[in-house]
Amino acid sequence: MSEVLSVAKNELELLSNDQQKIIEELFGCSASELITSPTEHGNMSYLRSIIKTPDGQQFFMKCIVPERYYDDDNPASYYIASELRHLDNEARALMFLNEQMPGFVPQVHKYDRDAKLLVTEYLPDQWVAPTDPDQLKLYWESVSGLLKKIQTLPIPDWVDKESPSLKRIKANSWGSFDFSNFPDDVREICQVLEPRGLEAVARCRGEFLTHHDARPENIGWNPKTGEAHIIDPSWFGLGPKNADTTMFLISLAASGIDVSEFINEETFNPDYALVRAGWLLSRSSRPESKFAKPGMRESQLRAALSAIRLIM
Repeated sequence: MSEVLSVAKNELELLSNDQQKIIEELFGCSASELITSPTEHGNMSYLRSIIKTPDGQQFFMKCIVPERYYDDDNPASYYIASELRHLDNEARALMFLNEQMPGFVPQVHKYDRDAKLLVTEYLPDQWVAPTDPDQLKLYWESVSGLLKKIQTLPIPDWVDKESPSLKRIKANSWGSFDFSNFPDDVREICQVLEPRGLEAVARCRGEFLTHHDARPENIGWNPKTGEAHIIDPSWFGLGPKNADTTMFLISLAASGIDVSEFINEETFNPDYALVRAGWLLSRSSRPESKFAKPGMRESQLRAALSAIRLIM
């Protein structure tokens, strides 16, 4: 839901007949009367668009279109099943968060699991951190307050107590990758930190509700009202205390922002930062994904090194 790239041909033409029918019933008009603006957001292969209705209303659509999935090693069904699990989790999390803290997440207008289609409220927020120091402080206060509020919410019955998102992060952190092919300076850092990283992975427990992908691209901010809004909780589940604020600080630092004044025991979890650094190093060591934005591996390495600098 970041910058709108273009108003190209109507992306609704790419939808299945069932998906088009749901969209037309939801908005009370034919697909040809709707304007779609594709958005670049996230590293998965969903079709994402802002939909504008004839009366000027705007909505955000995320759906699975099988034709977008291709790979030499795995069938499309392999990726579709994975992304459908994330879409399910996102829809459930959005509805839960709307009940618990209305106004801070987009409302769900339609979710059809069979059609693999999610339509939510569109939030015309600012999706990058401000550079002005005073604005940055207000931004951080809003975002950190929102993230800390989430971890105080009651854990709903449908949340998997086995913490699958955290389990995946831990399984792909320290001890899961070969760092011999990294540049010399990075390899030396990995050699020093791996024993501590393995201990941090062992200590990491899922105890609090966690977004698990808290980055500026997923947290909008309205400078006029000072309110923050969170989107894309597809990894939503249990995590360690202050996992989201820790990840957000890592993301800010990776973008070149000095976050030293925001780091304290109420916002930063060194163990989780180390686990996250291992995850990012592991991801950065893999070949570029066909389904991700170009340069993703480079940005993951930059974020990993930022996390390490915050720990040291």
